Amino acid sequence: MELSNHNNIISSWNSIIERIESNLDNKDEFKELFSLIFNSYCSELERNNNHSEVLKCFEIALKFYGQDSNILVELGSFFVKFNRDEEAREIFNQAYDNDRKNLRAYQSLQNIKSKIPRWHFKMLNDEMRNEAFRKAIKYWIEKEDKNEVIDIGTGTGLLSLYATECQNVKSIYAIEADSVMSNIATKVFNDNNQSEKIELINKNSMDIEIGKDIKSKASLVYSEILDCGVFGEGILDTFIHAKESLLKADGKIVPHKVIIYVTGYNSKSLCSNHILLNDTFNEYIFLDNYRLVAENTEPYDAEYVDRIKDFRLVTNTCNPLEVNFNSIKSMNQHFDGIIMKNFQLQSEANDYLDGFVVWFDLFLNEMEPGNVISTKPQSNSCWNQAIFKLRERVLLSKYEIIKLTISCRDGILKIDHTIDEHLDTVDIPVDPYILKFLNDEDYLEHLEYAANEYKGNIKNCLDLSPFPYIGFLMLKESRAEQLWCSKKNEKILKLLASKNCIDYKQIAFVDENELSEFLEARFDLIILNPFHELGDLNSDICNNFILYKKLLSSETSLLIPYKVSLFGELINSDWLSTSCRVVNEKIKKLKIDKYINEYSTELFLDIEHFHEYEKLTDEFRIAPIVMNDDFHEKTVQPLMRNINLPCTAILLFFKIQMTMRTNREFSTHRYGKNCFFRKFAHILPQEKLISNAHAKVRFMQNYGILKIECD
Repeated sequence: MELSNHNNIISSWNSIIERIESNLDNKDEFKELFSLIFNSYCSELERNNNHSEVLKCFEIALKFYGQDSNILVELGSFFVKFNRDEEAREIFNQAYDNDRKNLRAYQSLQNIKSKIPRWHFKMLNDEMRNEAFRKAIKYWIEKEDKNEVIDIGTGTGLLSLYATECQNVKSIYAIEADSVMSNIATKVFNDNNQSEKIELINKNSMDIEIGKDIKSKASLVYSEILDCGVFGEGILDTFIHAKESLLKADGKIVPHKVIIYVTGYNSKSLCSNHILLNDTFNEYIFLDNYRLVAENTEPYDAEYVDRIKDFRLVTNTCNPLEVNFNSIKSMNQHFDGIIMKNFQLQSEANDYLDGFVVWFDLFLNEMEPGNVISTKPQSNSCWNQAIFKLRERVLLSKYEIIKLTISCRDGILKIDHTIDEHLDTVDIPVDPYILKFLNDEDYLEHLEYAANEYKGNIKNCLDLSPFPYIGFLMLKESRAEQLWCSKKNEKILKLLASKNCIDYKQIAFVDENELSEFLEARFDLIILNPFHELGDLNSDICNNFILYKKLLSSETSLLIPYKVSLFGELINSDWLSTSCRVVNEKIKKLKIDKYINEYSTELFLDIEHFHEYEKLTDEFRIAPIVMNDDFHEKTVQPLMRNINLPCTAILLFFKIQMTMRTNREFSTHRYGKNCFFRKFAHILPQEKLISNAHAKVRFMQNYGILKIECD
């Protein structure tokens, strides 16, 4: 049967090619049929890993319909699968230029650009950081004649350009493992006429061989591959290798050393995606001796804590760890876990402890003690702070002592303690998004109120919320006979069913991306979550909304939400500008912005704890979200309330009408609440000073993808 189907697809493919080639003047008549057969044949080839034939199909498609943006998007997406990102970016650019209404091309272009981490922009815009490294590099080259230089993780090449300012520098090797950043650095060096002085090597520094990649060992190695927890980008093992293999015996490493600071903090808002705070959940759903905690995929989180309104320090501050990057003994002992520091913090009041915040002082040069970069809160550094969260809120008494151990074994910063451990408690790791959802008591209350509009007995309930809270409650209350929900929740729901006297056979687990799994069923109640975790619209839910409506069992059945509308505010925000593009004039003089800003994205997702902006308008309704995959557009003209500041972005959020009977809209833009919704923003390509009384905002929607423009 499979062979027969395969032969039929090949036959159809060959047939459509022959028909078009024999009738090229009327090829557009065959375009829709060609696209259908093309997609089927390419999918078949990909399933059989016949990628060379897929490329041949694209060559044929481009020969017939070379300007078709949909074909270009498919080709670009194919290249992305094989990490051919630069080619994909060019193709997506071409697709979007060919058809500005094809927002799949626009979104694909934004996605490929976002592969360059946003912290590159923050770092390049941090003048204090740039000047500190420039000063240290010039000191060792000019004053101590350390003139054979290796720049590890050069990125855009900025630190290597600083080395070229020294007349006595003999050699500069710029090492960069990432191919995209390496290409950017190549262009930057060319534009600054430094290509002959700087030799760029597209490799990981730990794969560099003296005599093969580099002529001889260096007298100066510098790097800035530090994250908020210092060691997360591999700086410790990188410097150990450099000290042992790349650096002369009397050579120097910049930075010289790091001192790490730790203190306890209190912040309920930071707890909301890590532990269960919702007491109502515990009242309705029995957990026994289990507790829900966030899955730990990373050793710590990263936050700008001075942006979090309820963030408070609740203990003294301690600096328990110091690592000297110019001492091979010190680095090896830390990396091997020989050095593990015990220390104590003391509570300053009767208060809850939610975790520990870490920052560091980076000493660039021991000969210039004042040349220090600090990442402490309020320092305005490009680095944020590392957050080590507890698995529960711990109530401390005043002056209570907390015992901790800090280490960087295997090059990973770690803080060990037993303060949140209980012998009689079993942790259930869950997706942080689930905890964020369950802690939004306002939203759950509105969901429950809306679901209760259905007065009869529910035979089938489809609840595709991050966690099927409403559907599970209805099972427990015997209001529903069968719950359908995502397979992602299977493990935890089977456990909770056993604890709450529910037969787990009453729960059907489905792949929400495979609608065919439940097309035959009919539902009295459907609850959807039309948003992604990072705040933007879920295009799959949007495009399939009509199909979900067809799954309702009767006219009185409920599909929640009934309606979603997009709202916005025009804002001015230096913080958003410096997070999305290079605006630093000194960096612009080096022409770095010319190339790195090509990767500046218009869409900024996951905006949480964001308050650094000036409102230029009140909030205004942009458009209702149309739940299909067609193209829609609308223009609105909000009243400007501030025309003295340029507009840098449009802050976006949604309002949800749960049911047709409920006229009240539930806003995803709320302050001071454990809101699981994230704001997001469209960044204007350039700041605009709007001097008219009204701005002009254009809204576009296509394939469930949104784009906003402002004049």
